[in-house]
Amino acid sequence: MRTSIDPGCGLVLAAAKILHDNGHDTSGTLVAVDKITQRLGIAGRLVPEWGELFLLIDGFRLRAIESVPGNVNMKRVVATLRIIDELDEGSLAAPEMAAALNEAARALPSNAAVFVVACGFGAAALSIINGATHVLALAIIALCAAAGGALRQMIATLTSNTLMQVFAASLLAGAVGAAGISAHLSSSLRLIALGPLLVLVPGPAILGGMFDLVSIRIPLGASRVVFGLLTVLAITTGVLIGLDAGNQTLPPLVAPSSPPIWIDVLCAGVAAAAYSIFFTIPAQMLVYPVVMGMGAHAVRYWAMSHFELSNAAASGLACLFVGIVLVLIARRLRLPFAAVGFASVVSMIPGIFLFRLGGGLLEITKSIGHSFQPALSGVVADGATAFLTVVTMCLGLVLPKSLYDYLAQVRATRS
Repeated sequence: MRTSIDPGCGLVLAAAKILHDNGHDTSGTLVAVDKITQRLGIAGRLVPEWGELFLLIDGFRLRAIESVPGNVNMKRVVATLRIIDELDEGSLAAPEMAAALNEAARALPSNAAVFVVACGFGAAALSIINGATHVLALAIIALCAAAGGALRQMIATLTSNTLMQVFAASLLAGAVGAAGISAHLSSSLRLIALGPLLVLVPGPAILGGMFDLVSIRIPLGASRVVFGLLTVLAITTGVLIGLDAGNQTLPPLVAPSSPPIWIDVLCAGVAAAAYSIFFTIPAQMLVYPVVMGMGAHAVRYWAMSHFELSNAAASGLACLFVGIVLVLIARRLRLPFAAVGFASVVSMIPGIFLFRLGGGLLEITKSIGHSFQPALSGVVADGATAFLTVVTMCLGLVLPKSLYDYLAQVRATRS
């Protein structure tokens, strides 16, 4: 029986930690770990959890160091997957793997200045997709989002708590938005306040959690979703405090308008590029999320305009398109499915509906003793739209990959 001091087990857990901590999907992490265990002759099985990783060997439970999947750094993931492939192909020896993994784990996130610029352009692009039209309002949104990105970077040097980082950025957005609304620089959509928040939406946590839930990894999936919801709660709380300080609120039941399709598609490409920077996707892979993000928005726009599908159904169809295309090229080009897929579609996550849901709940508390029917209707509508959209998006992405993995397993069993 192998023990916890077996260096092979340490390599397995070190590689799994990098993948798990930096945004790789759980199914992909398990496949990568299987390659290592087979190559090293370890009869073990990885059990990923929120906070820890375990390797089960003949009933022996080997615990890894702390592992929290709260960040996304695809340079580390891509480097680790390349190391595992080299080990599997025999071009990398096991004794050399530890040093290679240490180097992969030290890959830096995106440059701070590039990150800040991406926050500004990404927020402006997402605001246009959601109906913003005024140039001055868009400029304020971009500057506020960039300032929020810089604030997050500064707070990150003091604490790794992402909830504090997004709360501070959303508080700033709420205060700036309240001033803009008072100056009549925003429509009833309140995008001057909500626009900077759109780049804060925790897409990987929500979609990744739904992936795990669909795969019956209930504890891990639930933990991811809860983390995503806590992030949304921190964002919503920050913006509502900022707005309330300026005597402003988020109105429910305001239907966003859509820009022309060519503007929508171009802005989707800008948003996908921004998220690729947030996720530290290597430059040579940047074209894939940008092109697929633009294609997904074209499909979504076409489905809503020509077939009059709801936002949830159209978003699900767009994600199905991305899932089918990505599953056909991801393995051949060795692309991380989750990173490219999330960067392509995260702009369709209904962040505005989630934020307005919080605003509607606040209005209900203020309406005690009065009629709160309008606010309640808005809460139900926004909540239902957000929930259904996330579910259909997840199914659209996960079904092609699940079918592909199943067929691959069947072929491997028959051979």
